[in-house]
Formats: sequence, C-alpha cells, structure tokens
Amino acid sequence: LQERKQSGKIYVALFGDVSTGKSSIIKALLPESNAQQIDINVKGGSTQSINQYTWQSSSGDQLILTDLPGRNEAQGLLDDMAKEEAIRAQIVIYVTDSDLSRSQFEDIQQLQSFGKPLIVALNKSDRFSDEEKALIRARFNERFNSTSSHSPTTFPDKANSQTQTQLVFVQSGGEEEIVKIYPDGHEEKVVRERKADVSALAEALQNEIDSQSDLLENLRDASVFVLVKQKLDKAKVQHQQEKAESIIKSFTRKAVLGALAAVSPGTDLVIQGVLATQMVKQLCALYNVPVRQLDIDKLLDFSSGQLKKSTPLLLAVAGNGMKAFPGIGTVTGGLTHAVAYGLIFDALGHAINKTLQQRGKLQAAPAALTFKEMLSENLETRAKIFAKLVLDSKSGQ
Repeated sequence: LQERKQSGKIYVALFGDVSTGKSSIIKALLPESNAQQIDINVKGGSTQSINQYTWQSSSGDQLILTDLPGRNEAQGLLDDMAKEEAIRAQIVIYVTDSDLSRSQFEDIQQLQSFGKPLIVALNKSDRFSDEEKALIRARFNERFNSTSSHSPTTFPDKANSQTQTQLVFVQSGGEEEIVKIYPDGHEEKVVRERKADVSALAEALQNEIDSQSDLLENLRDASVFVLVKQKLDKAKVQHQQEKAESIIKSFTRKAVLGALAAVSPGTDLVIQGVLATQMVKQLCALYNVPVRQLDIDKLLDFSSGQLKKSTPLLLAVAGNGMKAFPGIGTVTGGLTHAVAYGLIFDALGHAINKTLQQRGKLQAAPAALTFKEMLSENLETRAKIFAKLVLDSKSGQ
C-alpha cells in the first residue's frame, strides 16, 4: 500500500471472460509509442498471470492497467489472486462483449461489493444502433444502479460513498468481414482491420480521476486494510485449528498410555479425569474462552452419560482393531481398554473444539451431543490407528 501511494500512480484492474477483448482494449488505450508492459507475475503451478501496463492519460495522470484472469481463465470463479488485486486497485473495469450471462452478472455484483468506482465496458458496440444502446443502458442502470439492486457491500464503512456503476460502449478493434463490390458488379468477401474506439472508456476513467481523486485514495486504503484483516482472520483460524489438532493428539496419546494399566474402560471419565480437564482447559485457552471447573465437571458428566450406552460397542470395535494386526497373540483386556480410551479422547477433543469454534464458549450439553456423534464416526478406521499406537507403545516399554 505504501509503495503504491508513494508512486502517485492510479491502479486500474481489468476483468472479463476470455476473448471478450480485454487485451485489445488495453492495446487501444495504449498507443504503441506510450505502452510499456512493466510486470508479469505468474501464479505458481498454473498458466494464469497478471500483466501490468503503464499509461499516461491525456491530462498527465499515470495509470497502471492490470489485466487479470477472468472467470473462464480462473476455474469458474474470480479467484483469490484476482479479487485481491481488485481490492488493491482504485478503479475497476469489467469487459464484456455481449448481454450479460448469469455468471457475468454475479461477477459484477461481487466487484460492486468492493465499493470501488466500477466501469463496465461493452465491447464490439458497433453491432448496436443508438436506440439499442439506449435500451441496453436503461436496463443496465435498472439492474445495477437502482437502490434495491445493490447487494450488501463487503466494506460497510464505505457504503455511503459507493459510486454509480458506469456503462460505456467501446470498440477494441480486431478484424471484420465485409463484402466488397467492384465496378463490374462482382462481389468479394474480404477481411479488414476494424477501427478501434475506446474514447468513451478513456473519458470515463479521466472523469473518475478528476472528480474523486481523494476518495479513490481513501477507498483503496480502507479496502487494503480490510484485506489485511481478512488475511489475519484466516491465518488465525488456521493456526487455531492446527494447534487444536496438536492438543487433541497429545492428550489422546497420554490417555492411551495411561489406560494401558486401567482395570476397566471409560465407563466414566473419572479414571482419566485429570487429563480430560487439562485438555478442556488448553482448548478453551486457545480460543480465549474463560472456563470454570464447574463447567468442565458438567461437560465430563454429560459426556460420561453419553458414553455409557456406547461402551460395549467401543470395546468390540477396539478388539477388532487389535485383531487387525497379526501375530500379537491373545488380545488382553488392558490393551483393548487403551484403544477404547483413544477413541474416547479423540472424539471428546474434537467435540469440544467444534463447540468452541461454532459457539465461542464451552456449553456442556451441545458439546456432549457432538461427542456422541463423533464417537461413532469412522470407528473401525480410528480403532486401527489407536490399536497401532497401543502396540507400538507396548513394545517400547
């Protein structure tokens, strides 16, 4: 953000489906003598790229035009790379060469939600008469500029400053087929260069710059800060999930090792109460959720109640998990109980984690119900995992 502000340049992001004429429009805006491709950033592992060009407008403003991959080039969606550049830009241009499809309509709505000046450039406009253009413009304004048509903006703090979405008609050039009639009367189809006309787009860009120079900077600043917050929030969630998995895995292992000497399986969680309490406290601390011992005791009581009916099934599945490893001899009750404890703590930890994520606090009853559901998920696969852990631990003693 600081680098772009210091440059004094205005960043313009261009979107559009493949073959709608984005590159041709940029070429028409930038006469060869003034065009300079300044950067190409290839996204790792794909052929997508962001191409940037610098252009000096008629009034001397320096613009950076960024050609972005569109829906058809980005696996059916405006991908993160394209959306982030739209957020960093000060003005957004969307290029289409026909009446809007459903996906294009959704693209424009999403771009509108960024709260930036948005210009929709309808290319190949020489196909329409003046009367047809007037009808297209009226329908466009009805769909995108009426108060009821606006979806909630992504950035509420800029809702009052949201500008109208403009529609301009352009002709990016290219080739066209015509019928040439010779003096002797015979006709011949020939292909000729179509004259480019992007003056309406250039004028719309200049008007946005002249009328909203301070606003453009403020909009971009606010957008970038929101982008940073979104990235931080995403990173925080990812970190919490990874850390939660580490906590659950650690306490599940401790429970398995501790249960190797247990006389009975987890008919209640008192046997492993200390470990269970510590796991709950660490998961709550991870999400900055205050928790009382009373809340933990209530959760463990509820979970123990849910567990009683499942104990015979757990022991049976745990025994089968042990038998999946040939050559271990007669399966003893202690080993089977240890596998059962692995299943119990793994399900309990994930139930607590899910409750904290969804509700933002520790609620005993919902967490216990989630525990019951998770206890029965993928039992056989999980039993084999903990059976291997038990056997490895036993052989290492």
